[in-house]
Amino acid sequence: MDRIYGMLFTCFFILGVVSLVFSEVVELSSDNTDVEEAYIKRVIDGDTVVLEDGERVRLLGFDSEEEGEKCFEPATEYLKQILEGDGVELVHQGERNRDYYGRLLRYIVQDGRNINKKMVKGGHGVVVLGDESDEYIKKMIEAEKHAWKNKAGCLWDEREVKNVCDAENFIGEWRVFEGNIHEIYDFETGFFLNFGAEYPDNCFSAVIWDEKVFERIELKEEAEIKLHGRVETYRERPQIVVDRESQIMIK
Repeated sequence: MDRIYGMLFTCFFILGVVSLVFSEVVELSSDNTDVEEAYIKRVIDGDTVVLEDGERVRLLGFDSEEEGEKCFEPATEYLKQILEGDGVELVHQGERNRDYYGRLLRYIVQDGRNINKKMVKGGHGVVVLGDESDEYIKKMIEAEKHAWKNKAGCLWDEREVKNVCDAENFIGEWRVFEGNIHEIYDFETGFFLNFGAEYPDNCFSAVIWDEKVFERIELKEEAEIKLHGRVETYRERPQIVVDRESQIMIK
């Protein structure tokens, strides 16, 4: 009897693995006809590669860290390991074909798997929203949630979490912060989450332009949260723009 149960378990396990692999393949083998085969000659960094013909490709949907930042090397080396010297498919999504620097904007598919999503899920990059017609971006956001929750890769090292009131020391940098929401200010087109005190005495703000993001997260005043993003300034105060629910985690 134990042998029968063992055989059944093995069969179900194999079916599960096959189903998972198949779902990954289906995800990127849609009716999208804008797909081309290519060969990766060289990896420049965690989100840019060079093709055999010399074309540079910027991977869509995420950013990896720049040279000099702590996660630059791990992301670059990982992408080299999985892509350099291999044949892939390039998938075009949205209306833009190239970025400001003339690089092709593409998802890279290797053996039916979305490498862009793999980089995010492994903690090697964070999501960047682009064209609204990008049908893969929801998958990217889910990958970002998974990476953060599971502390995957270099980016999600808990030792690097900073207090929101220290954000002024990290202008222009991507960071993870934590703190308690002091005030939720509703303006006509979005919300300010103010920390430390009410505006204008707050030490930091998170700006949510899309009301749907706020509704999905269900934030309340005094809630203790973590959030991540690139720090910028508004009226000489640090802030982070929140454009997706995967940027906030309620503690």
